[in-house]
Amino acid sequence: MDTYLLDWANLLLRWAHVIVAIAWIGSSFYFVFLDNSLTRPQDPELKAKLWKEYEEYKKSRAKP
Repeated sequence: MDTYLLDWANLLLRWAHVIVAIAWIGSSFYFVFLDNSLTRPQDPELKAKLWKEYEEYKKSRAKP
């Protein structure tokens, strides 16, 4: 009986592993697609504002 349950547990774990792997790969492709669909702002004022906010963020994260 013990072997029977271990075989079923092994089968379930293997299939769970396969399903999780497929989901992981699918989400990776999805996020790569999202990253590639981003575009840089064309407005010079907006670029300057974003750069300023980025610099302030870097300063706030710097170690003292």
